[in-house]
Amino acid sequence: MLGSTELWGKQMLGGIRSMSTVMHDRAFGGFSESALMFSIAALPVGAVLLYSPDAEGLGSMTMAAMAAGIVAGILLLVAATLSYVQWRTTTDPRQGWIVTAVVVVSGQAFLNAGVVIDPRHEVALDGGWALLHEGIAMVVILALSVTALRTQAHRMPNPMLLGALLVLALCALRIGGLAVGAAWPHPRVDVLAAVVVVGHLVISGAVMMNGRLPYWARWRLALTMAMVGVGHVVGLGGVGNTTAELVSAAVLTTAGVLWASATFLLLRETDEAQRRRATALEGSLFEIETASRGAKERLHEARSIVAGLSSATRLLNDAAVAPDVRERLELTIHAELSRLERVISMTPTEPSTVDVDELLDTLLALHRARGRTIEWEPSGARVEGRLDAVAEAVNILLENAASHGGGLGSRVAVQSDPSEDVVRIRVSDEGPGIPADLRDRVFDWGVGRSDSPGQGIGLNLARRLVTEQGGTITLDEPSIGSSFVIRLPAARRSEEYDRDAARS
Repeated sequence: MLGSTELWGKQMLGGIRSMSTVMHDRAFGGFSESALMFSIAALPVGAVLLYSPDAEGLGSMTMAAMAAGIVAGILLLVAATLSYVQWRTTTDPRQGWIVTAVVVVSGQAFLNAGVVIDPRHEVALDGGWALLHEGIAMVVILALSVTALRTQAHRMPNPMLLGALLVLALCALRIGGLAVGAAWPHPRVDVLAAVVVVGHLVISGAVMMNGRLPYWARWRLALTMAMVGVGHVVGLGGVGNTTAELVSAAVLTTAGVLWASATFLLLRETDEAQRRRATALEGSLFEIETASRGAKERLHEARSIVAGLSSATRLLNDAAVAPDVRERLELTIHAELSRLERVISMTPTEPSTVDVDELLDTLLALHRARGRTIEWEPSGARVEGRLDAVAEAVNILLENAASHGGGLGSRVAVQSDPSEDVVRIRVSDEGPGIPADLRDRVFDWGVGRSDSPGQGIGLNLARRLVTEQGGTITLDEPSIGSSFVIRLPAARRSEEYDRDAARS
């Protein structure tokens, strides 16, 4: 029982810590942005309180309330602009309807700030007609919020332009109401105030139901929407009352700051998500390109091996072939079939000591079986590396020499340099050579001569294979033809090996 209680306590503590982390990172995030916006919003209000003289019977407190109302409208317009940028990034039509709603809310803040400083109209001072227009605007905002929840459309009009047109329509309606309202019965302020507050609470509920928004953002925006409703009711219901006007302006300014900071955080999250998606996409494209290159390289190796095996097999069927040549061809075919199997199954050989003479003897047997003339003298050199990698790199150079050597044959020279502890394998031909404009890019992927039947894969593959063995491959500049040099680490020779080599 005690163990279960301790386990339950640990789980509760972990849940509280997790919730605290989420709330700190999200719901209560952006305090620095909010504090900055509050400071900026307070500057014009403070300036009005300090320096504005009384004019036309308006006190500095009323002017400060007007300034705060305008600042609230500006903050809400900033929120609308940030939401618009987010909409342009995501192209989500539901986000677009939210942008339109915020534009309408900001427009109402500007219009209501004008009511505060317009003492010449009894209709405005009464507050009832202003609340009626606020109720109409609330219905428009509610309709936009519901549309944002339920829309399935993939396209919508420009949300900023649509919001501006709705604000102009509401402005025209308010001006018309001021012109004819004096002749009509005044609406009941208390009923309209209740309707406006309830309507904004309904809008807050619609915001909470928007599953496209993070939970913390829904709470903040719903609270902001409720504050907008309360701020308008307090301000419009108490037109002429300086305290009510200041309270309304403070509430609306706070709502504007909260909404603008929340929208900024949402935009930042959207930007971070886009960056993560872009990075993931780049990674996927890189993986696809790498896999594609690997497949092309394996196909290149397999084609080269199969071409040699095909020629060797046909030569075996020739009765005129000498027995010793036939035996060598059979051994070569067996070795190359094993290499082909490893290429297809992608099971590379382990690093080991590679006998260069044995490797070249196998490769040259296949090339000579295809009717190619290749000069070579055994050297007794050995290198460190993977057998298949070294064989494929040398084979690529032999294929290039045969393809671009003009049918004049090629030469393979192997030289050991004890002072540098390397072995040089030079493959040369007497063809036209490498064009000057390709010499600096000859090892790049996809680079090849215009008359070449290949895809520009071989030399790039050869460089990668040689580099993986700790060696280098370079293009020399002979007077005739082309010459490629592979440099590989020389294998360490034991004293017994040196004695056997000397006796032989």
